[in-house]
Amino acid sequence: TVADDFIYQRQIFSDAVLDLRRQGYRVFMLSNTNPIMMRFMMEHRFKQQGLTIDAYFDRLFLSYRMKLVKPYPEIYRKMIDESGILPAESLFIDDSEANIRTAASLGFNTYLAAQHEDFRDLFSQYEPFTEK
Repeated sequence: TVADDFIYQRQIFSDAVLDLRRQGYRVFMLSNTNPIMMRFMMEHRFKQQGLTIDAYFDRLFLSYRMKLVKPYPEIYRKMIDESGILPAESLFIDDSEANIRTAASLGFNTYLAAQHEDFRDLFSQYEPFTEK
């Protein structure tokens, strides 16, 4: 069913993000969202396995809080400034070609994710960031 397919896709994403965090990667969410959807996601999707959203992401950059949206460059620049990440050392994954184009123009390595894709294999070529 469509509902089962949706749940499966979300589970793949959640598992992939958790795996990356456990391997030592810094993971940020940059999302065009609204307070209603985000509240639902925090109360349901990200409470799996008894965890909170903080187990999945180092920090959230949410459009409704930032008063900015993708694909406009300002939201990316603000994320860069506030997180201290270096785009050339980061991989930006999104399912929108417009968002990928903007991220690439700002120096990010990018990956256009397909629906239902488990993108964990991408990270076999990267090393997690470690503080010095």
